[in-house]
Amino acid sequence: MMGFNIEEFDFASFYPRSEEYLSNHEQFLIIFKELLLGMDNKNKEYWYQTYISSDISILLRSSLLILRHMSNITGKEKLDLLKSNNIKILYISFKEELFWLYADIFPKLEDDDKKIFLNEIMNEEKLSNNFTDESYFYQKYNLLIWLQRFDKSNQDIISNINSIKEKYDYFQPRENPEKSIGPITVRWGDAQLPYTDTDIVNSLEIIIDELLSYEGDGFERAERITLIRKLEKICSENESFREKLIELLIKENELNTDLWRGIIMSLEKSNLYEQKLIYTFEKIFFNPLVVDIYNLELSRVIFSIVNTRKSISDNLVDFFYEKIKLLWNDSSNTEEKSLGYMTRALNSSKGNLALSTIKLIEISIKNSDEKCLKDSFKVFLEQMLKEEGYNDSLVVILGNASFFYSIDSDWCEKFILDKFKSNDDEILKMAWSGFVHQSYLYTEFALVFEPIYHEAIKNIDIFEKDIRKLIFKGYMSLIFNFSEDPMGDYIHNIFSGDIAEETLELFYFEL
Repeated sequence: MMGFNIEEFDFASFYPRSEEYLSNHEQFLIIFKELLLGMDNKNKEYWYQTYISSDISILLRSSLLILRHMSNITGKEKLDLLKSNNIKILYISFKEELFWLYADIFPKLEDDDKKIFLNEIMNEEKLSNNFTDESYFYQKYNLLIWLQRFDKSNQDIISNINSIKEKYDYFQPRENPEKSIGPITVRWGDAQLPYTDTDIVNSLEIIIDELLSYEGDGFERAERITLIRKLEKICSENESFREKLIELLIKENELNTDLWRGIIMSLEKSNLYEQKLIYTFEKIFFNPLVVDIYNLELSRVIFSIVNTRKSISDNLVDFFYEKIKLLWNDSSNTEEKSLGYMTRALNSSKGNLALSTIKLIEISIKNSDEKCLKDSFKVFLEQMLKEEGYNDSLVVILGNASFFYSIDSDWCEKFILDKFKSNDDEILKMAWSGFVHQSYLYTEFALVFEPIYHEAIKNIDIFEKDIRKLIFKGYMSLIFNFSEDPMGDYIHNIFSGDIAEETLELFYFEL
């Protein structure tokens, strides 16, 4: 530990690729902590004396950790050391380290030193003008509540708590006083959020500004996405909280915050009755920015709801259909081109909107007990199919060829099956990638689709290996279930032209 200048050391050099350092920060901190605490006293002393004045957060925090575990200096000496290095008692950035240090020190101080420390807490001025008097007194209140846990009979603590409560009678103890509200601290090896579920639910109006501005890099503080996921969890479990958060964001005109993402994704796990579901979605769609920015999330949530809900009325079908058409205007494809076509469709707003539309068609048919494709659906499907350029929704719509043929064979042949006869290899790849995952063969459809299968087999090498395998699997089904003359009708197609050896191996395996 003494052989290099730690302030110039690159922690990421522990990893072959620097990005692995960030993705493994929790494990890194755990190892770093064990290395620090495993040093002998001489090196520990060198460490805290050297880095307690460091400008690098991780080094200063590590020195506080070491200082807490040093037994050869008194608690008063530790407090004096903090004061001499201008580390304020309520230094929020290092709150958890400091609070645990105080927990060890305070009970062992002489009575006079306890009084001095408590007076310093009460008299300490705000660290920044960003703090209101209320929020800074709440920090003092939290520290006093924390110290009381370790010195329950201390009358001076009780007196100071009561003094604060006289001015702020609504202050309540937090479940974890040692964690921050405001600028964030980090736990060693566990970058936790500073808010518990109870804190967020009970103090939403007080901390909403902090939630809006919260930031974290995942190394020294929990990432912002962790906060969004926590809000998602709370909203999914607490309907009234979700309403409260929505109303607060609208009231404060916070229409461009990612807190909306947590609200939206919570609906995927909620079991609201239909009118409440419509009411909540209307509140979200009231904000055009949310519809634009969180188009993918809304598309996924709608598909999840229509795909998993046991019963959906025609009213809800019509409602979601209108929202889907609205979302389509700002929808997009998956940008990652290295993924398979079906995977890209499942991870894009265009793909999810197509999936939702087909599910709504299925529900509408079930509700009416009339097997047909309504004109209103046809218009939108044709709009998606005719869109210029690559379109993830094609994979979904073309892939459901067997479904569309079962409800409107003429429309299907004109708008769906015709695409399977395209001279464009990418159209064929999209169509078949969707087909092998979503369609099935039944007698009426197999008779119409058989010639299309023959052509696909003749050009089998244009497809990726996993798609070729699934196409062969379907072809085997046709051979054994529908053909009276496999050798004459099917086998020669496989061996026509130049076929790759790998493709032949796939055929023999499926056979």
